[in-house]
Amino acid sequence: MPDLKPSKANVTDEGMRLRQAELLLKLSRRVTAFETLDQVLATLIEIISLELDAERSTIFLNDNQTGELYSRVSQDTVKREIRVLNTSGVAGHVYTTGKSRIVYDAYADEYFDPDIDQ
Repeated sequence: MPDLKPSKANVTDEGMRLRQAELLLKLSRRVTAFETLDQVLATLIEIISLELDAERSTIFLNDNQTGELYSRVSQDTVKREIRVLNTSGVAGHVYTTGKSRIVYDAYADEYFDPDIDQ
């Protein structure tokens, strides 16, 4: 007779999927009231930062004409656009590889480019 008890991995996967579904529902409820993309992106970054317990977050978009990434929404205290080559730093690495990255200590990260902070 087969064991019908769910494995620990399946329970973990189901819990993760439930958490993701709840997060998507929460996000969709909040953004339906907004009229602009900037409002939606600001809310998105707020929720993501809370969920990841991030100190701050930035959404970068690629400018195909210049080959640069530019900040569209940022939780930085300084409200200015950041532009970097789309191959530079952590953001450039994420953009070129298509793989997300959580950086716990930017200065210790192998892809961190200190020139960008200047």
